[in-house]
Amino acid sequence: MVSKQVKHGISGGMYFSITTSELGAITFGTPKPFIGLRGVSFETSQDSTALYADNELHLRLTGAKSTEGTITCYQAPEDFWLKHLGYSKMDNGLYTDTGSFAHFAFQYIEKITDSNGQEFEELHIWYNLKASTPTESAQTDEESSEGKEIEISLTASPSSGAETPDGKLVTHAHFVKNEENASLFELAKTQIILPDTPNPVVGG
Repeated sequence: MVSKQVKHGISGGMYFSITTSELGAITFGTPKPFIGLRGVSFETSQDSTALYADNELHLRLTGAKSTEGTITCYQAPEDFWLKHLGYSKMDNGLYTDTGSFAHFAFQYIEKITDSNGQEFEELHIWYNLKASTPTESAQTDEESSEGKEIEISLTASPSSGAETPDGKLVTHAHFVKNEENASLFELAKTQIILPDTPNPVVGG
C-alpha cells in the first residue's frame, strides 16, 4: 500500500550565476546561499488550438510552454541584488536601479512527510531564470510588527547548459533523497546537478 504524503517547508535556497562563452557554451558558477527564503512558486501554461474537420476534432495543436514564477523572501544577498535584480552600488554606498538582470539558476529543498511519520527531502533545480525588479512596499508597525516580504517575479526558460541524453533542454528538475542518491544530494551543496551528472560512488 502506498503511503500518503504531503510536501511542506522550504529551505536550502541557493543560486548560481550563469556564464556564456563566445561559442555559446553555458557554465554554472558555484552555488551561493539565498538566506531568508519564504516561498517559491511556479506556474506553467501551454496554449492549445483545436482544429475541426468532418464535423469532429481533427487534431489539437499545442504551443510552447511558458513558465512564470515568484520567489518570496525576507531578504536577498547583496550579490544577488547587484547581479540579478537590476541594481548597482555607488561609491558612496547608494544602490541605484541601473544594474543588469543576468540570468541565474536556482535550487531549494522541500520537505516531504508521509503517513508513517517518515521525512524526506526533495531537491528542486531551475536551470535558467530571469528576474524582474522586486516589488517594494512599506508600512508602519502597529500593535505587532510584521516582517516585510520581498516578491521577485521570474521567467523560467529551458537551458542549453542542462541537456538530456536525447538532446532535450531542461527548465526544471527534481529528485527525492534516498540511500542510492544521497551522495548526489550532498554534491548539490557544491555544484549544480545536471541531467548527466554522475552519482558519486561512496568509498569508491
